[in-house]
Amino acid sequence: MNKVKMKISGAQSTGNSKPHVTELTTDGVFEFTGDEYYYTYNESAISGMEGCTTTLITDGKKKIVLRRSGDANSASMDFVEGKSNRSQYMTEYGSFELLLRTSIVNCNIKEDGTGEIHLEYSMTFGGEEESRNKLNIRITN
Repeated sequence: MNKVKMKISGAQSTGNSKPHVTELTTDGVFEFTGDEYYYTYNESAISGMEGCTTTLITDGKKKIVLRRSGDANSASMDFVEGKSNRSQYMTEYGSFELLLRTSIVNCNIKEDGTGEIHLEYSMTFGGEEESRNKLNIRITN
């Protein structure tokens, strides 16, 4: 596994609200298995998920899988451009269904694991109002 730095910027909005923007810069590790790129990092208080470990798995093209596990939360979410997927998000308060509709997945990743990932999707969480989400990840050595 190789060490990487990850700058993760996210924006989330519902209805006509102004986007809520978060940014996290963290150390992570990268591994290429020959078919997929794996990025693993620890969440922080900034993301509201301190104590969780997140792994992003991508084919480097139009698919990203996000796996999150920790003391109170766990989830596995599939993002495939142009597709909708259902997922379960488990919290200390119970399990909630997620409906994910992925509109854009762009991966520009080099063999050494550096590069950028851009993801846009909408999410309905437990039947609540749909949110629109953008995620940009810049990976450097």
